[in-house]
Amino acid sequence: MARSQRPAKVSRTSRLCSEEFLTGLGVPQAFSQWRMLTAFLHPDPRVNEDFRKHLDVKLDQGVRVLTDAFSPWENRPSSVANRNESLRKILQLSNDTGVMLFAQPSTFVFEWSDKKGSVTVTPTLVKKLDEFAKPLPNAEILVPARRTDL
Repeated sequence: MARSQRPAKVSRTSRLCSEEFLTGLGVPQAFSQWRMLTAFLHPDPRVNEDFRKHLDVKLDQGVRVLTDAFSPWENRPSSVANRNESLRKILQLSNDTGVMLFAQPSTFVFEWSDKKGSVTVTPTLVKKLDEFAKPLPNAEILVPARRTDL
């Protein structure tokens, strides 16, 4: 069987979120401008029909994956339709938040750090670079982490 001629998919996400990348010479400024320009020139994802169709498929897939993963802890009396709709709304809000943060001139990072004896339920949302892509002397915590004790 012949191998695919397409190149392997490589994720650069970890590099884009690294401290080195965020503070490299000229890179933060270029990345900030690129994000804003892309958001400005790209069709609005809320009204782009192809994007909406693709997103609907991904949201449905996400609901199925989450439902399957957490099925051992399912609360039997709850409405399946209600649960699925709630999960779908959470995933939709996550998508909308990602699109909004992408278009901002400032750079934001989610930090998942755990403290001993607890697990992070929702990450801290931190503003690392200002609207001019300059590092903030004290990173601004916009949304603090929620943790649960073990």
